[in-house]
Amino acid sequence: MYRLTTRTRAGTVTAITVPIVIVAALALPAVASRGVIQDLFFILTMLTLAQIWNLLAGYGGLVSVGQQAFVGIGAYAMFAGVILLGWNPVLAIPLGGLAALVLAVPTAFFAFRLQGAYFAIGTWVIAEVTRLLVAQWKALGGGTGTSLPREATSSILGTDAIRALFGVREAAARDILAYWLALALVVAVTGGIYWLLRNRLGLALAAVRDNVDAAQSVGVDT
Repeated sequence: MYRLTTRTRAGTVTAITVPIVIVAALALPAVASRGVIQDLFFILTMLTLAQIWNLLAGYGGLVSVGQQAFVGIGAYAMFAGVILLGWNPVLAIPLGGLAALVLAVPTAFFAFRLQGAYFAIGTWVIAEVTRLLVAQWKALGGGTGTSLPREATSSILGTDAIRALFGVREAAARDILAYWLALALVVAVTGGIYWLLRNRLGLALAAVRDNVDAAQSVGVDT
């Protein structure tokens, strides 16, 4: 009897190492300075954006220059939840993701029908139209943006527990919370991309990148 397995020694080591690294990263604020935590927050957010861009350009061969539209609309939606609806900033974060999804679904219907330079131009047009529309939203500062009100940042969900856990001030607790959220986002995005590239959709994406005609000939819907 034969058995097909895809597990390798490197895969086993990775499966053991990754949880250890995540736990160490979660505990890092106990020994790291506030400046280090702020730098890591920036690095993690940029890593998330880089992975998303690499998914399209690296694995799909689709060079997009319009990702800022989805990041921006998500940020504006989150701020709208806090400023206009009075939500806690942490609870308003999913609203930003939902807004980006609402924008992505209809625009993807048109953008993914373009190829090469036309796809890049199409995504730029989407970003520019989104920017012009958001600039008219005066309640959130228009094109210049705005900041979260002081009363919202002084009572962010979870900061009291962080202050008690690490014995830090409110500002440092906010930095730790932001770092943890960025870490969770990196883990979620990395895991999502890993899963995507190993199912039928990911394989179809790579096939389209390598040869559109060949992908169509084997039944890939392009």
